[in-house]
Amino acid sequence: MGQVRGRHWTDSPARRAGEQVMRRRKRMLHDLERDMAEHIAMETQDNIDRGMSPEEAHYAAVRKFGNVARLTEQTREVWSFVRLEQLLQDFRYGARVLRKNAKLTAAVVLTLALGIGANTAVFSIVNAVLLKPLSFSHSEQLVQIWRTHGKGWTGSMSTSDLGDWQRQNSTFTGMAGYAARRLSLQNKSEARAFAAARVSTNFFDVMEAPLAQGRGFTADEATLGHEHVVVLGYDLWVQEFGSDPALVGRDIQISEENYTVIGIAPKGFHYPDRLTQLWVPLAPVGPELRRDAHDFLVIGRLRPGVTLEQATAQLDAISARMAKEYAEDQELGALLVPLKTAVVGWMRNGLLVAFIVVGFVFLIACAKVATLLLSRAAMRRREIAVRLALGASRGRLLTQFLAEGLLLAFLAAAPAFAATRWTVAGVISVSHNYLAVSNPAGVEPRVAGFTVGIAALAALLISLVVGWGSTRLGVSEVLKENSASVASGRSRIRAQRILVAVQIACAFLLLVGTGALVESFVHLSRIYPGFDSHQVLTMRLPVSAKKYSPRHPLSLLVEPAMARIAALPSVQAAGVITYLPMQAVGTTSDFRFSSHPASGQDESWAEVRAVSSGYYRALGIRLLRGRLITPSDSEDAPRVAVVNETFVRRYSPGQEIVGRQISMIDEPQWLTIVGVVEDARQAGRNQPSLPELDLPYQQSTWAYLTATMTLAVRTQKDPLAMTKDLRQAINTVDPAQAVYGITTMEQIVADYEGNRRFALWLLAIFSLLALVLASAGLFAQLSYAVAERTHEIGVRIALGARYRHILYMVLKQGALLAATGMAVGLIASLALLKVIRSLLFGIDPAQPAVIAAAGTALLLIALLACYAPARRAARVDPLTALRHE
Repeated sequence: MGQVRGRHWTDSPARRAGEQVMRRRKRMLHDLERDMAEHIAMETQDNIDRGMSPEEAHYAAVRKFGNVARLTEQTREVWSFVRLEQLLQDFRYGARVLRKNAKLTAAVVLTLALGIGANTAVFSIVNAVLLKPLSFSHSEQLVQIWRTHGKGWTGSMSTSDLGDWQRQNSTFTGMAGYAARRLSLQNKSEARAFAAARVSTNFFDVMEAPLAQGRGFTADEATLGHEHVVVLGYDLWVQEFGSDPALVGRDIQISEENYTVIGIAPKGFHYPDRLTQLWVPLAPVGPELRRDAHDFLVIGRLRPGVTLEQATAQLDAISARMAKEYAEDQELGALLVPLKTAVVGWMRNGLLVAFIVVGFVFLIACAKVATLLLSRAAMRRREIAVRLALGASRGRLLTQFLAEGLLLAFLAAAPAFAATRWTVAGVISVSHNYLAVSNPAGVEPRVAGFTVGIAALAALLISLVVGWGSTRLGVSEVLKENSASVASGRSRIRAQRILVAVQIACAFLLLVGTGALVESFVHLSRIYPGFDSHQVLTMRLPVSAKKYSPRHPLSLLVEPAMARIAALPSVQAAGVITYLPMQAVGTTSDFRFSSHPASGQDESWAEVRAVSSGYYRALGIRLLRGRLITPSDSEDAPRVAVVNETFVRRYSPGQEIVGRQISMIDEPQWLTIVGVVEDARQAGRNQPSLPELDLPYQQSTWAYLTATMTLAVRTQKDPLAMTKDLRQAINTVDPAQAVYGITTMEQIVADYEGNRRFALWLLAIFSLLALVLASAGLFAQLSYAVAERTHEIGVRIALGARYRHILYMVLKQGALLAATGMAVGLIASLALLKVIRSLLFGIDPAQPAVIAAAGTALLLIALLACYAPARRAARVDPLTALRHE
């Protein structure tokens, strides 16, 4: 294979064409030289015939013909080879200059590689998340549809309302409802849980996802008795069934029930979750048939040419008609969001912050490199002056600097792009699962183009700064001056100081942003979430509706399993709940009191969760009054409930709520409130608690409340070390019970706050990098300035200046430079704080303490970077310095 590639390269048409052009060029030049020589020879002979001596005749012929070199150059320009030759000459000369200064070249390439690599990594993620369209067919037509309420909340909807929308609208080609869940697949004598979804029978039609094998759902499969069919995910089909084409039409066991496989989803199709592998038809049962049972999400596909505004207006009109007919639909409307926004929009702010941060790192890297190259350009001043004196234009010299800049930039871009996979992995690793994106396995053309573009931008910026600073000189003065002249470097030092100030400004800006996020995160972490997340292991249990039913209650699994788990060494408490705080949004339900509360509210709602007796102790949730749910609150016992503080404040302020009775809408049975627990912040520390209503899981009449339960276990040792023992305790009771989502409560909290953690880590890492680059730039600039002023410092010392005076003089210069950069950075940081405002909580974005702390830290680091050059200046030997002139 290698030989084939080699032959292809050496014999490529492009190479052959290039060789032909070069041969033709050489032949044309040879013919030109021969023609001019013949012409001069003929004129010389004519002069000899007129009586001139051979030598005089030749000189006369040459004078008459003109400047041979100039005529040759003019002819070559007509042939259009000059610009290409000049460009090649610039690159060849630039390569020689870079090889000659190998150490400086290595430092420049490394610095640029850091700046380009950071930007390429973040852009790779931005491209994958925000720029690339979703993988669905005509994804721009897909929208997420939410039900809205006049009182401000948005949420899911009922199947009855969805049916009305489907029948009455004319702006959608189709709408489909869905509800994510987990199902266990029994295969190879092992039960494994997979992400699944209950979907409307037209789901795959709405998604325009033609199945790889088999068929989709039919309308009659949305009715009870016909719903035991399943479409498998392509990856599941390959991994679990070896791509068996005969699987379609066969029965498999899902959650201990027989399901017929009717189809295989297309390769790469995953929705509503990127891990979804099973789809079953949505056949609502029991309470799910109620119009106020808002338990399903909706996705729709707009007709071509229909706008979001037009579709929203029609659905609002339909909702208004429904509100007149159904009391449950009062004040309900529609909110349409492009599916792209619904899926990845929540990551936009974090990625925007990341892109801005690496942009400043790029500017620091460019400024640092420009500073280094300006120092090198000082040694080439005489060379540049000579070239200008010989007739070279400033544009021609700028082209030379640009060629050198391009060589450096692309030398840095090559390893930066090659390391994209690892740098992306690094960025994803610090996101704490905030970035729902996998590391791209191949080369993305858009990412490659971005890398080329940002490398070219770096080359342009650096070349313009260095070229502008190096070619603005007086030719005669430079040719006359001594190489150690102080005056000759003033403009260059001024340019270097500006570049160092830019680096310090960017570093200060990033430090202020990091400080604000740290202050916000500390403030947030001090807020007690209402539970203790330390030493708690959690896992999810998908429950088989067939096995655990009213005739065979779920307590036959939970109670024996809890008893076995509680008996394990190191276990302090264990319990189950529908959803843990910060794990997912619970199911909301309307309810009524047996007598109206003092607040006079006729409409009441709360998050409803099913729990077991040990749950509160497992999470460390404190009882405020009354009692907790106990094992005696069984299926046959009087129905009870436990509420939280927010529930009391909202619906029974100033009154004793323990003992009061409530009932769910359309349910005849009354629940007695037996206890009040402290608020557990379900939606994060920065969000207020919602009214919560906890029911004993044994008494729940809603199947979806117990369709998947979450186990929480408080341990005395490393929670993850208990995983095997907990699995064994559960499978001893039910060998077919699958578990999934094994993690710690601390990790759940960290993942929920991932956007702030991601921004904080990213800012901290790149602020540190910016500090290192800016400090190195300040050190290099002062070191160079001290070297330039060696003679002046020697004179000062000879005239009586003391050690501390020289030290103070250099430190003052560095401090003023740092202060200038920080002043510019302060103005820019106010704009950055506005961008990250959404990630801050509980603090003023422009908090003086944060700005002062960042400024103090940067000033101290700057003075530390200045100390070595200042100390070296103060120790200059005056005799050596005076001879230096």
